[in-house]
This record gives sequence, structure tokens and C-alpha cells, in this order.
Amino acid sequence: KKKKKMAFFEDLLNMPEEDFIMKTSMALMVSLVAACSILCFTTHKAPYGKHGDLNWVNIKLPAKVAWFFQEMPCLVMAAVSFASRTQFNSVNTVLLTMFVFH
Repeated sequence: KKKKKMAFFEDLLNMPEEDFIMKTSMALMVSLVAACSILCFTTHKAPYGKHGDLNWVNIKLPAKVAWFFQEMPCLVMAAVSFASRTQFNSVNTVLLTMFVFH
């Protein structure tokens, strides 16, 4: 197990500078979004479902329409992944198919 960990760090240290900067930048952006989300979601209480307060947000959608919009990003990303077929093997295809049909 130590060899795998060391191999990861060796790969990290030996990768091209462009890749290292890109991956570090992406990690920092994700960390920033996570920190902002945690801050927002711990300081503001958002009403949800039948307990929602119409004064908070003036949008009231039927449950089926709201569910459709909630699930749509996952289905779109799955369709994009299937269409691009980059770095896909049979295991990835099976897992993504199972996720879509769950």
C-alpha cells in the first residue's frame, strides 16, 4: 500500500508543470466553492417542500416539474459522457448505465 501512495506522489511531482497548475487551480476552485457553500448553508435556512415559505422565494413548482429540473443535470452529463466515449471502458459504461436507470 505504501508503494501505491508513493507512486501517487511521484506522479504528482513528476507531472508537467501545466498539468500541475491546472489540477491545483481546479482543486482550489472546488475548495472555494465548498467553503462558500458551507458558509451559506449554515447561516441561512432555506425552506423546502411543503414547509416552504412563499415569502422567501416566489416560485412554487409542482413536485414532478421540480424533480425533473433537479435530475436533469445528471442525465445531461450522463448523455454527454456516453456521446463523447473518451476513456470509457465496459465497467464505466455499466456503472453509468446503472446510475441513469436507478
